[in-house]
Amino acid sequence: MEIGIKGSLKSLIKKLDKVDKGFDSGEFLEDTAKLVNSSIQRRVQKDGKGIKGFKMKPYSGKYGEYKQSTGRQVSFRDLTFSGNMWQSLTTSKGRNTAKMFFNSKEEAVKAAGNNKRTPFFGISPKERAILKRELKNLLNGNQS
Repeated sequence: MEIGIKGSLKSLIKKLDKVDKGFDSGEFLEDTAKLVNSSIQRRVQKDGKGIKGFKMKPYSGKYGEYKQSTGRQVSFRDLTFSGNMWQSLTTSKGRNTAKMFFNSKEEAVKAAGNNKRTPFFGISPKERAILKRELKNLLNGNQS
């Protein structure tokens, strides 16, 4: 399970490369992927929300009971028990690419199962708006 950058952002990066030979688009894209990574984690772990901004489905009865018996919170689905899944969520970069992915097959399978229940792995409309604003600031030379 991974997210890749494609489309108009990729073509914009190519244009930036032509304008500024010192611009490392891979680094920029990896920074963007890291921002998305932290946004997903914050949205899920703090608010229990999926991509569309709605609360994720609650934990099932037996699993919810088990999780609660170990002292963990169960008031909303935060996809956190050991923390291994979130720790395996990482990024990598190429010259003009960046990927965000789970670097453990076991954790990728776990994430895929949770994503099937309630999609969480992706960019929400709110996160997309933030990314657009930050990109616009970057292109205009502004710092936020």
